[in-house]
Parts: sequence; C-alpha cells; structure tokens
Amino acid sequence: MKHFLLSLLILSVLCACSGTSEPPKSEQPLDSNQQIISLSDIHFDPFFDNTLYPVLAKADIADWDSIFNTSSITPTYLDPNDNDTNWFLYKSTLNDLKTRNFDPPFLIITGDLLLHNMQRRFDASVSEADRLSFTIKTMDFVYLQLESVFPDTPIYAALGNNDNFMGNYSIEPGGDFLEGIADTWYRSIKANVDSVTFYQSFLANGSYEARVNNDHKILSLNTILFFDGYPVTSVAEESVYTNAITSQLIWLRDQLEAARATGQKVWLIYHIPPGADVYKTVSSKALSKNWTSSSNQVFLELVREYQDVITAQFGGHTHKDSFALIQNEDRSTPISFIHTTPSISMSNRNYPGYHHIKVNADFEVLDYDAYFLSNAQNYASARWEKEYSFLEAYDITSYTPESLWTLREKLNSDTTLQKQYINFFNVSYYRPSSSPNISAASWKAYWCAMGNQDFAAFEGCWK
Repeated sequence: MKHFLLSLLILSVLCACSGTSEPPKSEQPLDSNQQIISLSDIHFDPFFDNTLYPVLAKADIADWDSIFNTSSITPTYLDPNDNDTNWFLYKSTLNDLKTRNFDPPFLIITGDLLLHNMQRRFDASVSEADRLSFTIKTMDFVYLQLESVFPDTPIYAALGNNDNFMGNYSIEPGGDFLEGIADTWYRSIKANVDSVTFYQSFLANGSYEARVNNDHKILSLNTILFFDGYPVTSVAEESVYTNAITSQLIWLRDQLEAARATGQKVWLIYHIPPGADVYKTVSSKALSKNWTSSSNQVFLELVREYQDVITAQFGGHTHKDSFALIQNEDRSTPISFIHTTPSISMSNRNYPGYHHIKVNADFEVLDYDAYFLSNAQNYASARWEKEYSFLEAYDITSYTPESLWTLREKLNSDTTLQKQYINFFNVSYYRPSSSPNISAASWKAYWCAMGNQDFAAFEGCWK
C-alpha cells in the first residue's frame, strides 16, 4: 500500500475517494464450468454505404437493420472504406452467436465498439450536434443488436480509444458523449449495480463496477485516460484530464479494498492494456508505451497489492489473440494474467474472432474456445468455425499465471509451438502478401512483452 500512495504523488492531484455500491437486485451464483462470451474491437461502421446516412440519421435505431438491408452494395465482409465491421460482418457475427445457442451468464466487450476515427467520416456540412447524435445512436445500435440475441444477459463493456466524440484516444470526462451513452450502458448491465453508483463513476471518467453476484464483481476501467500521448490543448483541459486519471486509480483501489473486505473476487476489463506498445516499438526500434509511466506504475502496484482479489484481467486494442503476464515486484513469480480477445474488425490483418471462456464457481478462468470467420475475404465461402481450444492446443492443464508462464518459456524454444502461437495470434491471418505482426525479427519483442508489463523490465529483456 505504501508504494501506491507514493506513486499517486507523481500525478500531483488530490481527489475525494468514491464509495461502494449496494448489493445488486438479483443474485445469481456462478455454476461450475459456465462459459461467458468475450468480444473486442467490433468497430461497427454505419457508413459502409454512405447513401444510407440521411435515412439512418432520421430513423430510430430499431429500424436501422432494415435500412442496412436495403443497401445496394454487393455483400462483402471486407469494408471497402477501411476494413472495419460493416453490417454484413456484424450480422454474420450475431447470427453465429445465436445459432450456437450459447447461454452465458454474461458477456464482456473489451472496447472499441465504434469504427476507427468516426468523426472523420462525416460530411463537413453535418453539425456538431448531429454528429454527436449519430455517434450515440451508433453505439446504441451495436448494443441493441447484441441484446436481440441475448435479451436477458448482462453485457459488461469497457470504453475503447475510438469510443468517443472528441477524436481517437481522447474522451471528455463528464462530457456529452458519456452522458449520451450512459443510459444504454446502465441498461445493459441489468441493474447489477445501483444507478447512483454507476452514473457517478461512469459520467465522471467512464469507469464502473458491476456485481455478478454476492461473491464476484467486474470493474470496467477507462484506460484511454492512461494513454501515453493523450491529447490536451490547454492547462485547464490537462487539469481535468489529470484529475480523471487520479480519481479512477483511487476508485480502483477503493473497489479492490472493498472487495477484499467482503471476500469478493474481481475481474478487471479494459481496452488498452498496460505495458509496451510492441508493434510501435518494433516499428520505431524504440520503446513505445501504451500508458504513461505513472499510470502504468500505479496500476502494477495495485495488481500486486490485490493479487488475492483479482482473478483475471481482460483487454483488447491489439485486435490479436494473445495473453500477457504481470509479475510480482522482484519479478520472481507471475501473479496475474491479461487475456486479450481478438477483434471482429479485420483492419489489423486478421480474421474476425471471439472467445467462449469457461469459468468455475470461484470466478477463475479454466479454458476457452476460440471461434473465427474462416476465409472471410470470400463472402460466399466464409464460415464461422471453432479455431482451437486453448488447453488442448498448447497441451497444458490449466489457465493460470503459473501455467501461462511455463507456456511462455516453451514458446521461446519450441519453434513448432511458436508458429502455432503466431497463427492463432493473427486469428489464422489470411493475407499472405503482407507480413504478419510477428516475424523472426520481431519475435523477441513480443515474447518479452508477454512477461514484462514494467517498462524497465521490458527494455531489459528486449535489448
């Protein structure tokens, strides 16, 4: 705890601590071996057929699917604009989730429900108010479609760097966008936290807690605020931004402390993970950070302090299928894992994919099945299939920090297993004319990032 308090001084902001919520209205204990669905980086693009925008802008979102179905564009899963998720791909994903008859206790979405750089896609003549309204409606539509498949299932999502109205990697704490989507996000968690508690934290900085039941809860973090390079244009704006960072970290500490006091176990969900941005690091041949040094340091100290409370972490952002590990302070033992679910969007050179994650009654991850849209470049022959089961594919017996660490070591020496990992990393990536993100030259950087979220430790491994 002393490390946490010292690290907060780096941020140089004082903030009142947040309270904890009342118990949820419905308490449903987890059964052993239930399976939840994890989605990430949907990046839904309502502009895939620009001719539909005037109709969509005036219509209720309940009618959007019918409007999209009138498109004269030849069906394709590759969006001609930017390879984000068009209606054909999103509808295909929803249909696959529906036909498999999944009955999860809840869904998680680790951010970026909206397309990349959405604000750049509007015509210059569209007013700011109309852009905001359409952006909020797009978010609501993504939720509405998921709720049509899982009407009684809580959906726990985290904000991504494109889930905003100010521009990529920028979100206004207490702003109009958060206010505009708050009702939909609260509705989707099925009253598993009281409204006062939800709106207080979500409107302030985009974070919230949700109780799965008396013994387990999910904390959704807005890690866009931690981004190393968050754009600020004035001293006043920087003060608001810095206060939002600090208040969220203090809120996280208070939530974890309250969970420990009541014997609860916690999952953390967020979009941008801690540690190095490996792709940019490899490209620039210099360390590129996902988060600021101070936010990264405080977060790692919290994970170490509350390793008995946090049973799993889930991230997104990379669009890839991977895992990462956080070690204890002297880096002698892995204490927590970060599970990264691949994207539905194909913008980062991968097939669409999602995970069906098996959990036990103690809120521990046991295994997962990966599903993907094979041959997605060919609309007529593309098929959703099971890609692999994790334990079977890697011949291990558990999904724990210790077993993942052992697997990480094996991946560095077993070239056959390494090739399999790279294939799954890219969700059986389909474009042979382009190089995958992991190559022989870049493998070391990606391998080091699997086990080192501390910047100095990563650089020591990489260099």
